[in-house]
Amino acid sequence: MVTPQAKKTCLTRLVSNHGLSQRKSCQLVGLHRSVARYLCQKEDQDLVKAKMKEIAFARRRFGYPRECLDIVVDLMDVFSI
Repeated sequence: MVTPQAKKTCLTRLVSNHGLSQRKSCQLVGLHRSVARYLCQKEDQDLVKAKMKEIAFARRRFGYPRECLDIVVDLMDVFSI
């Protein structure tokens, strides 16, 4: 089983080294063009995770996720994350 990331690297080599179009290269590799063009837009959540752990440590009775979710949503609005 080949991962999509490996297929993407093969695709870029076909396009750059052999001069094939992206459409033809996707057909050869077996990768949909939308997957080839997808860019991950995941943001860094380290600040939010650290704040959740701090709150969970301060309020051990409530635990990590249950009490923290509302507070983290408020923090995300404050820090515009």
